[in-house]
Amino acid sequence: MDLWKDILSIFSVILNGLPQGLLALSFGFASVPTAFAFLIGAAGNAITGSVVPISFQAETITLAGTIGDNLKERLSMIFYGGLIMAFIGLFGLMSKITDSIGPVITAGMMAGVGIMLARVSIEMARKNKIIGYVSIASGVITHLFTKDLVYTIAVSVIISSIVYNIFGKKNGESSIIGREKININKPSLSLKILRGAMSMVCLNIGANIAFGNITGQLANRKVNIDHVSVISSLADMSSSILAVHR
Repeated sequence: MDLWKDILSIFSVILNGLPQGLLALSFGFASVPTAFAFLIGAAGNAITGSVVPISFQAETITLAGTIGDNLKERLSMIFYGGLIMAFIGLFGLMSKITDSIGPVITAGMMAGVGIMLARVSIEMARKNKIIGYVSIASGVITHLFTKDLVYTIAVSVIISSIVYNIFGKKNGESSIIGREKININKPSLSLKILRGAMSMVCLNIGANIAFGNITGQLANRKVNIDHVSVISSLADMSSSILAVHR
């Protein structure tokens, strides 16, 4: 039974990353540089033994996409935000932050990230009403009956994917084509970019603590938040410096 849930968890996490990837593409981010970030995430997890998947974070994508006026600003914010987070993780400050704030504030951070993700999901559901509301409804119903996050994610993603293939394509929903030609992007620096980077740092501190703890509870493993911060930051930096052209 545990093996089945592990396999289902892996499958669900992979599927769950797809809509977040589409959200990233809608803000102008490219698909190919993401592959480098995934490779760094996989290598980092293999070296450290971390169970936290390094994938898209809808809250970070939304923040960068709304604060930055263009792709150059968004990539620069992600790069500098990742650079700062990498130093925070390297010096072990994430663990110290977690220990100092206590379980109550940690739970508040987890709830705050959950509220932000809920807002993102509702906004995405409004853009694709049939698929979005089916995903939300199936997830809520599954959680009420099973009280299990693994089954909730799996059922929600699978059912909404089936609904999309039945109704989405018939409705002529536009698809986003990723750019394939890669070039090195030199991050720019301005007060606005620095402010956006610091905003992402604050958000990622809460998100890493929340997501790391949630994943650790699912896997019944203790999670080193510093490792998660360093790995995810290196992944962010690598993908942000790769600019793309049609």
